[in-house]
Formats: sequence, structure tokens, C-alpha cells
Amino acid sequence: MRVSSSGALVDRRQYNYHSVKQALRVFFLRPDFEARICHWNKELKVEDTMCDVYNGAMWKELKDSNGVSFIQDPRSLMLTLEKRP
Repeated sequence: MRVSSSGALVDRRQYNYHSVKQALRVFFLRPDFEARICHWNKELKVEDTMCDVYNGAMWKELKDSNGVSFIQDPRSLMLTLEKRP
């Protein structure tokens, strides 16, 4: 706690940190995690509903350092980060 200029007690801000590398490591060590991703990606589709935009024009243009299209590899994994207020 700290005291504000008006004399009120104010909590110090805390920023939680969780390593993305560590989180992915934990996920991929789970039994059948990769198989579940494939199942979700190939079989759990909702007709006439856009749930995932992994094969849009932007992703087709994205290439790795060897010039290979990112979505060409069936084991590609995309991660989206959101900034929330």
C-alpha cells in the first residue's frame, strides 16, 4: 500500500507475468493435446459461421525464413494476443 497525494491508501499496481513458452510447454505435455487441436480444427465446424480465420489472405502471404507459406505446414500453430483494458 502507498499513500496518494490526497492521503488515501492505494494498492500498488501488480503486473502478472506468465511465460508463453512455459504455457505452451505445459499444454503440449498434456496427453492428446495435439490430437485435440487437430480434431477441433478439422471436425468441430459450425456451418455458415466464421470461427477461425487461419486461411485468410493475410496468412497465405505469411512465409517463414525459408520462404515456405506458414499455413502449408499442417502442424502450424498460431497465437493471438489481445490487449485488454
